[in-house]
Amino acid sequence: MKTDKPFRCQDKPPRAIKFRAWDREEKVMIDADSWYFSDEFEPFIDSVEKCMRRFDLMQYTGLLDKNGTEIYHKDIFKNDRASPFEIVFFDGSFRGHYGPTEPSLDSPGFHFDSYEAKKGEVLGNSLQHKHLLESENGEGRNSRVER
Repeated sequence: MKTDKPFRCQDKPPRAIKFRAWDREEKVMIDADSWYFSDEFEPFIDSVEKCMRRFDLMQYTGLLDKNGTEIYHKDIFKNDRASPFEIVFFDGSFRGHYGPTEPSLDSPGFHFDSYEAKKGEVLGNSLQHKHLLESENGEGRNSRVER
């Protein structure tokens, strides 16, 4: 059967591609959507390398928490699971990650999707509020930080 409509797996618009960045020198979060780099190749490579040494770049997941807050890579999230966890982009998808180590195929974690997002809230992010991932008596802290 031939149709004039393009094939789409889902009938919803693609997610927005957005970024924010933690400035290690100034200790502030900035909107990174409008960054511009030179068109010349050598200066471009140099400016990207300098930029990556100074900033931690975080991509928007395309998901909102139960309060309507955008969820980004490196956010600390709390829902009905036992303790807060970090949202990370790993192995091609966003995942909930537990533990002090960098994500790996062997580290504890799970696929983070809209079902998980709707059940909880962003508490802060792991670059500014690492203490929110620490646990007291096996339970994570549950104090939300304004962003």
